[in-house]
Amino acid sequence: MKKTALLYTLILFPFILFARTNQEYSFPNDTIRLRIYFQQGKYNIDPAFSENSKNLQAFLQRWHTLSSDTLCQIGVLQILGSASAEGSDIFNLKLSQRRAEALQRFIQQYIPLDSIRIRAMGIDFSALQRLIASSDTPYLKEVLDLLTLITQEEDTRMRERLKKQLMTLKGGEPWRYMYKTFFPELRNSSLFVLNLQREPQKPQTEEKDTANSYTPMHPVQIVTLPTEPKPEQSALCQPYMALKTNLLLDAAAIPNIGLEFYLSRGWSIGANWMYAWWSSNSRHRYWRTYGGELYTRRYFGQLAKSAPLSGHHVGVYLQGLTYDVEWGGKGYLSKFSYGAGLEYGYSLPVGRRINIDFTLGLGYLGGKFKTYQPQEDCYVWQSTNNRHWIGPTKAEISFVWLLGNRPIREKKGGKQ
Repeated sequence: MKKTALLYTLILFPFILFARTNQEYSFPNDTIRLRIYFQQGKYNIDPAFSENSKNLQAFLQRWHTLSSDTLCQIGVLQILGSASAEGSDIFNLKLSQRRAEALQRFIQQYIPLDSIRIRAMGIDFSALQRLIASSDTPYLKEVLDLLTLITQEEDTRMRERLKKQLMTLKGGEPWRYMYKTFFPELRNSSLFVLNLQREPQKPQTEEKDTANSYTPMHPVQIVTLPTEPKPEQSALCQPYMALKTNLLLDAAAIPNIGLEFYLSRGWSIGANWMYAWWSSNSRHRYWRTYGGELYTRRYFGQLAKSAPLSGHHVGVYLQGLTYDVEWGGKGYLSKFSYGAGLEYGYSLPVGRRINIDFTLGLGYLGGKFKTYQPQEDCYVWQSTNNRHWIGPTKAEISFVWLLGNRPIREKKGGKQ
């Protein structure tokens, strides 16, 4: 019996020792995280935005507790930058990289960090898929199927095509729901403190060893966090514009060209110019006109939120032109006419950088014009008239070529 008891004791001793030793360990959470949210299209940290200030204070308090603990060893540090699904993959990759770098610069003002890994996530479709999976998103199955294809696709062009299918799925209803509900959560940068470990605690003694007491070299003070200064010029703020021609004027043998520049928040300014000076003296036929217009527009609607210079738009315009029109009979000549009006239109994307813009304008057209009758080599003046026309003064079906790096439309409020 004694030999049997001794044998059991030898077998069970390692397990008893492990259980005893395990009670002397106290493991903290393996990871602490700081998440900062950004405004749409931005990468400057704003502590007053969303819950950034609260998150920063909580993280610094947690860091202070860990750095004051002699038994805590801080391991790998990593920052992930993320963006929501508006805009192109290339743009959002750059944006997420700058968000991660901004958080690195910002946090180093408060805690000593020697080495941090930075990773740009770009559009975090995997996170979007996880958020949607447990939600009431309209047409949930179709959305998840498309997101699965997007996350598995490696070709950039194919990903863009799949994303456009997602945007237009069921008339855009799921996209609008995701834009409002989930996209703000994706506009973030997160700092992870990984591999937190503790050494075995020493047996407690009644007397404290004051000689070996630990005082943090870099104590963290909870302060009011300032806003990170904005750079004088953002690398993302590159010109975005549209080169266009009105196909209706082209069909009328009037060459024309237009330029439109995107400003921000859906606003743009533009100018159009036309010039035609056709003549046939033997038959007294003239088709002469030149002039242009200046305009400003405001784009709106779901498409405009993700694709600047696209979707519904309204605007105002000013016009000025000269014309001389005569087709073998009565002629009309105006040295200067002027007009102004209001316009409405829709710019329809038909390619990655190609739109077709449909616009109609109503307004006023005024100025003096003369009527004349050609007779042999002479042009006999008939009358001088004042024009006061109120009605349609502008019609466009324009071919639009989008140039530059596409910005993400800014929006007040909401997470980034």
